[in-house]
Amino acid sequence: MTEMCIGEDWFESVDPPWTLKRLASHRHLHLIIAPHPDDDVIGAGGMMALLARSRRPVAVVYVTSGAPAGRKCSGVARIRRMEAVKALRAVQGRAAFFLPFTSRDVREKPACVQPVLARIISCVRPHALYLPCPFEQHETHRTVTCMTIDALRRCTSGPCELWGYTVWSALPSSRLVRIVDITRAAQLKRAAIRQHKSQTALKDYAGAILGLNRYAAVFSSMLPDRKEVRYAEQFLDMRMLLKNRRLSIARFAAQALVRDRGPAGVKQRP
Repeated sequence: MTEMCIGEDWFESVDPPWTLKRLASHRHLHLIIAPHPDDDVIGAGGMMALLARSRRPVAVVYVTSGAPAGRKCSGVARIRRMEAVKALRAVQGRAAFFLPFTSRDVREKPACVQPVLARIISCVRPHALYLPCPFEQHETHRTVTCMTIDALRRCTSGPCELWGYTVWSALPSSRLVRIVDITRAAQLKRAAIRQHKSQTALKDYAGAILGLNRYAAVFSSMLPDRKEVRYAEQFLDMRMLLKNRRLSIARFAAQALVRDRGPAGVKQRP
C-alpha cells in the first residue's frame, strides 16, 4: 500500500528519514492509537522515549484532530497538530497519522472511521500496538478502543503484542497488568506533555500525570527493593482479544479485574 492510498495529508514524518515506506518495512514498529492529540504522551510518553533509546521506532495515529465537533478545519486543529509534532519530537517519535475526524464522527459515524484504522494497521503492520484500555471513562476513548479491536480482527495479520494504556487513572492490580519503569524518561515525558500548550494553559496536566506515574511506582509494584523506581506507566495485556475473537471487550475487562495473590512485577518495557 502506498502513501497515497492512506492519504498524503494524513501521514507526517516527525523525523525526516522515516518515510511511510521505511516505517512499514521495520520489523519492530510500535504503533500507538491516540483518540486525541496528547493522549499518547499522557498515557505512554515515558515508554515511547525508552523505546526510542532502544532504537525501536514509534508512530502514532491521532484519530481525531482535537477540533470542536463540526469544525474539522478550524485553527484549533492546526494548533493541536503542531503541538503533537513537538511533543513527539520530545520523546523521539518517528512519524504520525493525523486523521481528519472529530469526536462526534467517532461516536456517530464509526463506519467511516474504522476502515481507515484498518487500512493504516494493515499498511504498517506493527510489531506492537497500543490503545486506550477498556477502563477509560472518556466515551471517545472507549469507542476508539472498540473500533480498533474490530479493525484488528478484520486484518489478515495483526500485531504480536497488544497493550492498553491508561490516560486518567491507575489500573487495578491484575495478572495482565505490566509496570514499566519510566524513571529515566520521566522528564522527557513531562516536556512532551508541556508541548500541548493549548491544553496545559489552564491545567497542570504534566504535574498531575507525573503524579499518577509516581503513584503507580509506589503502589503498583509493592516491592520494598524497588525504591529506585520513582515513576512508572501501566499497560494492560490485551492479546486475549485477538486470540479469542468471540470474547467481548466487556467480558475481557471483567476478567482482567481478577486480582493475583502476589504483587505485580516491574518491567523495563511491555
